[in-house]
Amino acid sequence: MHMFNAPNLITLLRIALIPLFVLLFFSPWRYAHLLAAALFLLLSLTDFIDGYLARKRRQVTDFGKLLDPIADKLLISTALVLLIGRGVEWWMALIIIIREVLLTALRLYIVKGDIVIAASWLGKLKTVSQIVAITAALIGAPLVYWLMLIAVVLTLVSGIGYLVGIRKATGNEIINVPNTITFMRMLLLIPLVLLISRGNTTWALVCFTFIVAMDKLDGISASLTRQRTKLGEILDSFTDWLILPATFFVLILFGYIDRFYLGVMLLTSALFAASKFLYVSRSKDTSSTPLGKLAVGLGYISIFCFLLGFVYRYAALWVFIGSCYLSIAYFFIFSFIRRRTS
Repeated sequence: MHMFNAPNLITLLRIALIPLFVLLFFSPWRYAHLLAAALFLLLSLTDFIDGYLARKRRQVTDFGKLLDPIADKLLISTALVLLIGRGVEWWMALIIIIREVLLTALRLYIVKGDIVIAASWLGKLKTVSQIVAITAALIGAPLVYWLMLIAVVLTLVSGIGYLVGIRKATGNEIINVPNTITFMRMLLLIPLVLLISRGNTTWALVCFTFIVAMDKLDGISASLTRQRTKLGEILDSFTDWLILPATFFVLILFGYIDRFYLGVMLLTSALFAASKFLYVSRSKDTSSTPLGKLAVGLGYISIFCFLLGFVYRYAALWVFIGSCYLSIAYFFIFSFIRRRTS
């Protein structure tokens, strides 16, 4: 089935319009915030449209299964990051983003194993509450704090319910020592964001150093405990590519990096995730590639450069971005060749 069908094109359009949403958000025009809110609401509604079309026309594809949740999380995450300090507390944004990204990754993994966890009414209510709260924050409506608090609570409760369902369906495959270390590495994003937001670069450096060190520790523990699993490989790679863009977004938000790079990072993250999914689906190889490991290492170096105020920090950033696009090109080329020869 053709991957560029109508539902997938709608999803791609949703991703392509996110930079326009960002531009409207920062526009000095008097009514730009209303247009930004209208565009956010429109893009959120297209999530229901592409899914409906895919099912009705029987055009559900693996590419669409990946792209749709990525588009949703990119839109929600971008809006939350932009609204921090404008009706949204940083901890609210971080809780929602981590929950959404983590459970989306787990959902994609178990779907590949033909395990289906049915969507609950709490999950649907959570989605609606997030859209309502973010729209209210964009237009400056009253009670934004309480609307966001409701969204956070529903996000956590529905997430716990989903994890319980995964536990019942998969047993101990997900919860083990290496994966627990990886989860802890992910949770260190919370103090890292707090430290960066307060300008405490010394402790932010210490926190980020722990994050980088634990990236090696989970691999070592997997070998020592003989708990190396395919999920662990996916989760480790996923955590790398959650921590890197999340840290860059926070650095952009708090003025360490020019805001121009927000759109660059969003596009790069989306393309990398899509290309990596196609690569894994064609090769069945979930381990990191040499190019992927190089990009992660360069990303860590770039973040250290910005936290240290290194004079050539933007050069380091562009080297990292370039390495990401080398990986993206490799993934897409490999997937294309494998598809033509299969």
